[in-house]
Amino acid sequence: MKITKINALFISLILVFSLTIIGCGKAKEELKEDNKEEVKEDHELEFTNGTRTFKSEVTPLTESQKVILHSLKIEISDKYDEFADLYVDNPYFNYYPKSYKYKFGQGLYCEEITINSIKRLTEDEYLKECEDVKVYQNIDRLKEYNPHEFEIIEVNYTIKLTDKYNKIAQFGDGDWIRYYVMVKEKEDCSWKIFEIYGYM
Repeated sequence: MKITKINALFISLILVFSLTIIGCGKAKEELKEDNKEEVKEDHELEFTNGTRTFKSEVTPLTESQKVILHSLKIEISDKYDEFADLYVDNPYFNYYPKSYKYKFGQGLYCEEITINSIKRLTEDEYLKECEDVKVYQNIDRLKEYNPHEFEIIEVNYTIKLTDKYNKIAQFGDGDWIRYYVMVKEKEDCSWKIFEIYGYM
C-alpha cells in the first residue's frame, strides 16, 4: 500500500500528540508525589509502661501530627526530658520536665491515654469570628513569632489519671479535645508545639 506525504504527516502528528499526553501524565504524577510530605514510619501507635498504656486509634498523616502523638506518649513513658525536643523555647514549656517529674513523685500522673481522632483545622475554622472553642485567639502572637510554616491540629483523646490526681485535676478522667498550634521555625527545621488551647 502506497503512503502519500499527507498520510505520513498525519501519522507523525498522531504519534507526537500521543507521546505528549503520556509525558504530561507522568509529569503530573511525579509532581503530586513531590508535594506529598513523607512521614517516617518510626512512630508507635501502642505503648505500655507497666500497667500504664498509650494507644492511638489513628495513624499520623504528617510529621506535625507525629510530634503531637509523641508528646502525649511521653506522659506514659515518663521520659519527660524529651519534651524539650517537641516544644518551642518558652519558659512555660521549658519547665515541663521538672513539673512532670515532681508530680509523678507525688503520685499525680496519667495512667491511660487513647487518641480517638486527629485532624488539621482549616483557616475558616480557626479564624472565624465567633465564640467557637476552635477559634485561635493568639494569631497576632503567632504572626509576631513569624514561623516558616504553621498549622493547627485538633486532637480528640480519652484520658485516665491516678485516683489521687483525678480528685484535684482541672481536666480529669474522660474525653477531651485540644488544639495544638504547630510551627516550623525554618524550612529545614522540625515541627514543634507552639501553643495548646481549647479544652472541651
